[in-house]
Amino acid sequence: MKGFLLFAVISLGLISAAAWALALYFDAPGESRAIWVTAVVAWVIQLFTFVIAKKSATTNVIAGWGVGAVLRMLSLGAYALVIVKAFDMPPTAPLFLFVFFFVTMLPEPLLLNV
Repeated sequence: MKGFLLFAVISLGLISAAAWALALYFDAPGESRAIWVTAVVAWVIQLFTFVIAKKSATTNVIAGWGVGAVLRMLSLGAYALVIVKAFDMPPTAPLFLFVFFFVTMLPEPLLLNV
């Protein structure tokens, strides 16, 4: 539980910082909304995949990490092909999701054993 809460706080901070930095550069109409909506989506997905990796850390951490990676890729594909069009987001929204996934995957291995 401690590792999960620590990951939740750290990932929220990293995603917020990345969203702020992206919002400085991407200022076209609709991009600010897309950045922050995508930030929330990324945070929820990352928390879910961290739980999977954390639960499998005692038996097979690589399998858990693999499942998390597949879920991230599937969610990125679904986001790019379905969600962006359905919610009339700019085509840069999947890029934002990728950035948020990347920055939150960096502390993940350090927190699996906490």
